[in-house]
Amino acid sequence: MKTYRNRPIRQKLMIAIVGTSGLAVLLSSLLFMGYQWVKVRDSMLENVDAVMMIIGSNSTAALSFSDSAAAEQTLEALRAKPQIEVACIYPRDVSTSAGPFASYGRDPALHKCPVQPGGDSVSILQSKLTHTLPITLAGEVIGWLYVERNLEDFRQTMTGYAGLLLLAVLLSLMMAYGLSGLLQRVIALPILTLSVFAEKISASKDFSLRVPKGNRDEVGRLIDNFNIMLEQIGIRDRALEGAKTELEYRIVDVKKANEELSDTLEKLRLTQEQLVQTEKMASLGGLVAGIAHEINTPIGVGVTAASTLHAKTLSMGREYASNELTNTGLKRYVDLASQSSEIILTNLNRAAELIQSFKQVA
Repeated sequence: MKTYRNRPIRQKLMIAIVGTSGLAVLLSSLLFMGYQWVKVRDSMLENVDAVMMIIGSNSTAALSFSDSAAAEQTLEALRAKPQIEVACIYPRDVSTSAGPFASYGRDPALHKCPVQPGGDSVSILQSKLTHTLPITLAGEVIGWLYVERNLEDFRQTMTGYAGLLLLAVLLSLMMAYGLSGLLQRVIALPILTLSVFAEKISASKDFSLRVPKGNRDEVGRLIDNFNIMLEQIGIRDRALEGAKTELEYRIVDVKKANEELSDTLEKLRLTQEQLVQTEKMASLGGLVAGIAHEINTPIGVGVTAASTLHAKTLSMGREYASNELTNTGLKRYVDLASQSSEIILTNLNRAAELIQSFKQVA
């Protein structure tokens, strides 16, 4: 079954049509053969029964008067029936008889009567039919008629029927094969065309192709739906191409914007560094100005005190040189020198502390 599923659709159609037709004709032929076999067999049995009844009726007198010669003469009439090979007449009490009362053999050397034929029976064994029939007179059994018939004509008849049926099967298979070829063109060809176009479109990605429509059946509708699907795919493909192009443009714009933003950020960074540096310098300048102002005050005071002490010392030196120095002048000079020295020392210490603080800040 799996192998059948994987076969091409042409082979599937051919196998389905030829197989179904062949199976149907074969089943019909078998039924016909069975019917003919039963019919021919029944006809053969009826013919044998009729002949045996005639022979039995004509043998009643011979059996009644124990005239075996007359009985055998009656059996000789069976030569007109070439199919009957053996015919035997037995007395009524078959079990005590030593053999047939009268006998007929188409070929005495080959065809002989059995010693006891048995009761009323019909049997078909291999190539012959055996039939035993009672011979009656006034409703009383007075003997038995045994017949052996060959089945050569039966076999020939059935062989003829079988030959005719075989010929019919072959002709039906040939017709089914021809019909399958026609159906392949009608059914399989559009499907194969659809398959070829599908493979071509799948390989080339060309969704502008269209499958030609042949029939208005289910396959035709399938082709219509396939073409509609191709059109929809083409529309989506064109839309995707447009979106892709637009996206590429947007990517280029974004790249340019990113480059411009990077340049701007770099400029901002440089500007920020410059601003920071400027702010640092401004802060440092303010700091230096403040520190200079703080240091300038004690140094200025110290310079003023030093200059006053220097001027007073020069004046004191001139007075000493001209012997105009008095005790009162000396005392005033000593007091001034002491005060000036204290002022200078205090302001210099203050300046030193400020300078030390500036070093820590730096």
